[in-house]
Amino acid sequence: MLLECSHCGAPLDVSSGSRYIECGYCGTRTRARKLRTLSLETPEGFQPPERWRPPAQAAANSAVELKRKRTRTGLLILLFLLGPFILIAGFMVLVIGLIVVGAIIATITDSDSLDAADAADAADAGVEAGSAGVDGGAVTQRAPVAPLGADVTVEGTYTIAKGTDPRTGQAYGGRVVVSRSGEAFRLTWELPGAPPTEGVGVLVGQVLAVGRGTGVEHGVVAYALSSTEIEGRWAAAGAGPRRLGAETLKGPSPLGGTYTIARGLNPDGTSYAGNLSITPEGELYRLAWRTGESAYDGLGVKQGQVLGVGWGSGSAGVVVFKVEEHGLIGRSAVPGASSTGVEELRRDLR
Repeated sequence: MLLECSHCGAPLDVSSGSRYIECGYCGTRTRARKLRTLSLETPEGFQPPERWRPPAQAAANSAVELKRKRTRTGLLILLFLLGPFILIAGFMVLVIGLIVVGAIIATITDSDSLDAADAADAADAGVEAGSAGVDGGAVTQRAPVAPLGADVTVEGTYTIAKGTDPRTGQAYGGRVVVSRSGEAFRLTWELPGAPPTEGVGVLVGQVLAVGRGTGVEHGVVAYALSSTEIEGRWAAAGAGPRRLGAETLKGPSPLGGTYTIARGLNPDGTSYAGNLSITPEGELYRLAWRTGESAYDGLGVKQGQVLGVGWGSGSAGVVVFKVEEHGLIGRSAVPGASSTGVEELRRDLR
């Protein structure tokens, strides 16, 4: 039926059983029996006007046009229609959340298992601290080795397609054999008319850094460079499979100056501390370590964001290779030279 609002005179479409009526225009709430009946049945197709101007005889101000307010019924109907979809969407979000949480828990569990495996490896290492080339300290858990390009294969026999001596610029040829030695690599140079020479290598990403030395203690370190700190992995020359040591440096950027060894870890898990000075000289970098009562010098070459350094207690050189699809492209440096040489290795397919 249609009733007339007692305040603004607007037509109100109400059900016959309603006791109180609230006007959708002025908001006046009145008992239904006190309102004047306009029609006992709501005309077919009746739509309340969006705007209503009260007539002159109405109590409301006829100069102010009123806008129809939306009733709560429409909102309830909308919620009723959309309710099942909202419940389904909420259930799906809950299921996805549980799956993500389960994946995170599984990842953390796997990480803990790998750390435990690394700790067990450290206990079985049996490598003396002195062979690491630095002073030993308190025994700690062996550092997990950073990613060293496990998907990159460098083992094999290579032909020296191009080689130039850093000191004289003279060309040379021959072959190089690369083999794995524990976590490091052993390289053997076979040049015509010369005895074989060996080096020890560390692979970081797509860069293979190789140290060659003549001192009792020598080896190689490869530093991954960043704007905040420098992470190094190193190996010492010697017989038997090699494990890697770790070294974290804190100091100035760009590369050059005095650095503190914030964390030093020998391959057997013993720790060390000290400082390192890095001096850029053209294409080369001069390095000097001071760790306790020990001192070591090194010669470095930069390849991208990796600094490869040959170090030792005596004379030490370095070759830094970039791993390519068909071989290794490298630059070499030796003590006494002011620039780098070239060494390009082509992998033998046989």
